[in-house]
Amino acid sequence: MRFNKYIFAILFLVVFTANAQVDKVSIAITYVEKGDLTRAMQSIDSTVLMPDYFNDGRAWYIRGYVYSQVFRKSFPEPKNIKWLGEVAYNSFLESNRIDTSSENRIENNKSIYNLSVYFNNYAAKFLDSTNIAYAIISMDNYKQCQLYVNPSTDFKTKDIEFYNALASVHKGIYEKNITQNPNDVLKKVLEEHFQQAIEYYYKVLSIDSNNYDANFNQAILYYNQGAEMINSMPVDEDILIMTDILDKTSEIFKNSLPLMLKADDLRPNRRETLVGLRQIYQALLDDEKKQEYNNRLVALEKK
Repeated sequence: MRFNKYIFAILFLVVFTANAQVDKVSIAITYVEKGDLTRAMQSIDSTVLMPDYFNDGRAWYIRGYVYSQVFRKSFPEPKNIKWLGEVAYNSFLESNRIDTSSENRIENNKSIYNLSVYFNNYAAKFLDSTNIAYAIISMDNYKQCQLYVNPSTDFKTKDIEFYNALASVHKGIYEKNITQNPNDVLKKVLEEHFQQAIEYYYKVLSIDSNNYDANFNQAILYYNQGAEMINSMPVDEDILIMTDILDKTSEIFKNSLPLMLKADDLRPNRRETLVGLRQIYQALLDDEKKQEYNNRLVALEKK
């Protein structure tokens, strides 16, 4: 286990201070050095509650350090990652509050920045159907750490990337299951995933209306919703009900169209976009426009 210079300085003060008794902080560091992080946590947790250490900035720094070491090794346990990272962060903050010296603040802020890097990594790792809530928590913690170290941090690019990823997870869950003849309970759950995907794509577009992925994928999501409504309609459905369903799907395809047109403007002659526009116009019964995009698609494929 390698220690930074600041921790070595703490150990130096403990060992070479003439009047020092057995120092509780050094005990926790010794456990870390031995790789016994569980006992290190137990030791430092009890130490910071003692009257002699409760207002000791170095004790709280070491508590943050110990918890950050466990935090770094806690994947894939999302609950543990959440509380370990937050305990580490709050310990570094407490150390800064108690000891306002430049050296102490620099070391705590370095550690908080390192926490932010791991929170960012965990946010990416938790982007799946099971742990998506923890992905959001990890991203929030990443931002919290970053803003503490640098209050002027701009998250625009990070938000676009993350919201697109969140939307993609919800979109994937919806599209994977909606074709499996879900029961009413599952349909309600899938509708929630659909709405979550739409919401996150809108968040991306509120930041950057020219984001291709958000325009294209949201268009596809709307199209697939309409197509599935038509495909799941019984062939012997009552004519009035059928007409109502077709009216609803027409509105859904109309929601898809401007998004797909925008995607085509952003990346002209991309095959997937041309196919999407051809299918949307076919669903809207616009044969002229359907043929226009089919011709563009044929010309592209000839190249």
